[in-house]
Amino acid sequence: MLLQLVFDDLAHELPGLYGPVRLTALVPLPPKAWKAALDVVNDPELATVWTDDTALGWIYQYWNDPEREALDAKLAARAKLENHELASKTQMFTERYMVEWLLHNSLGQQWLATCRQHGWKAEVESSGVLDALEARRADWRAKREAGEVALDALMPIAEGLEDRWKYWVPQPLPDDAVASAPVSVRDLKVLDPACGSGHFLVIAMDLLFALYQEEARHRGVAGQGLDRARDRRGDPRAQPLRPRHRPARGPDRRRGGDAEGPDAVQGRDAADAQPGRPGAGAGGAAHGRPSA
Repeated sequence: MLLQLVFDDLAHELPGLYGPVRLTALVPLPPKAWKAALDVVNDPELATVWTDDTALGWIYQYWNDPEREALDAKLAARAKLENHELASKTQMFTERYMVEWLLHNSLGQQWLATCRQHGWKAEVESSGVLDALEARRADWRAKREAGEVALDALMPIAEGLEDRWKYWVPQPLPDDAVASAPVSVRDLKVLDPACGSGHFLVIAMDLLFALYQEEARHRGVAGQGLDRARDRRGDPRAQPLRPRHRPARGPDRRRGGDAEGPDAVQGRDAADAQPGRPGAGAGGAAHGRPSA
């Protein structure tokens, strides 16, 4: 059937999710079972679930709930967990606001340091968005204390810069942080050693893509494609991992030849060639550039 053909196609990049596993190919589902599953998936109340980048992680978490509850009961009885039970007990996926807070205050702060290193004014600063957010937070807290808004009501956030910086906390930017900042966004490396379904990686991709675009504007190479240079310079060891972490975002970010980004060969190679420029040469990692 059509759904099976879709699964077969997706299995090329995500065999663990869509490909045959052990004996599953020997136990075909009857059409009525497929129909019942599709009816559940297509329930209008679930429409927003399938557009959420973190849906896969929550599915895994709730799938494991019965086993986790059994382990909670075991702990309540003062029994000791076995090594093989620890993963089921501790595999809790990070909520979006936590991921965004950590990324805004790590990648975001690194970006501010990189901008200062080059003498650029970050767009979130030059546009007044950071100052406006801080003023609106103070106003929102006052309204909450006065009972004008509910205690659990969230402050409205506009798309774009506001959304990408809404959790950034004002903090000092010392000279040594500026001096050791990555020369380019492309020198940043994101490591999530316990990535689960990749919540941090998927959401970081959105932030990094926006920073790629902004760096391109600062360098005067906006409008040149990301694809060619990214493929040319990509680490081949990471290629098998990429599809697992970008099923939702990756294809969207690579469509179209006019996406902006500093990966444009001319812009980055010209910058690398400047005599005496800090970090000139093969890239930040080779020069001990810090990772976020």
